[in-house]
Amino acid sequence: MSTDFTDKVRILSDLWVYYAEDDDLSPFISEHELFLFTAFMIEDDIILMDGISERLEELIEDGFSLFLAFVGVQDEGFQTVKDITGKETPFDNL
Repeated sequence: MSTDFTDKVRILSDLWVYYAEDDDLSPFISEHELFLFTAFMIEDDIILMDGISERLEELIEDGFSLFLAFVGVQDEGFQTVKDITGKETPFDNL
């Protein structure tokens, strides 16, 4: 099973918002801010999901593949960053 596109958007957005200070993930985040910020804008409805171009969709798909390669996992139908990395957001325990 592969990760749904809306979950890819949410995962990449959450990575940018919640994990920028994470020692293990920050190198990836700082190097790939463009597609992470784009995912955030889609997730936050600044860019509407039904209005994204084919190129933006490719950017998200490629970015998600790069993230999985960075952490060394295969796509298994993930829903959250925690599913992929085991790391919680700072807000998970509130």
